[in-house]
Amino acid sequence: MIYLASPYSHPDKEIERQRFEDVAHVTAKILAQGRNVFSPIVYGHTLSRYGMADTSAAAWLHWNRHMFNACTKFNVLALEGWDNSLGCTIELKWASDKNMLVEVLNPKDYGL
Repeated sequence: MIYLASPYSHPDKEIERQRFEDVAHVTAKILAQGRNVFSPIVYGHTLSRYGMADTSAAAWLHWNRHMFNACTKFNVLALEGWDNSLGCTIELKWASDKNMLVEVLNPKDYGL
């Protein structure tokens, strides 16, 4: 299972929406390749539409860590801001602590 990290939180809600759209697009492409993938942003953003008010990285860290621990591969989608993202920074630390190979995905490789 691939854990697909990506930036999300931003003061501009349109940027958050676009980040969700982009990572959902990449998640779907990876699934279409027959590979298992979990994106906390796809999951969390979708649930926020059904009443989950807090989709911040801090609110999701505990649950995301459990999902991360079930994964054997770590990818990060290098959308603008990924290198400054609190969530991505924490998830990259988890990958480092677990000695996981980090694969940085270029959005252009997915038509973004």
